[in-house]
Amino acid sequence: MTKYRIEIDLDKCIGAFTCVDVYPELWEQGDDGKAHIIAEGVIKEDGREYVELNEKLIDVEAAIQSQDVCPVQAIKITKLK
Repeated sequence: MTKYRIEIDLDKCIGAFTCVDVYPELWEQGDDGKAHIIAEGVIKEDGREYVELNEKLIDVEAAIQSQDVCPVQAIKITKLK
């Protein structure tokens, strides 16, 4: 089963929340004015958040679209082996 790494660089995030508009089940608007990942097991370190999720737990197409609409390219979706 394929896994994906969902990552956001919070230092780059400007709070446009286009990712939240595209995929509200994965992203939420934080009190700090930044987008945050909604998932179990999110790791927060060095100004970023990331999580590795099984393809059955996410809508891969919507996740990639949320990456593509970020105006500052703060989101990275990576297919893992």
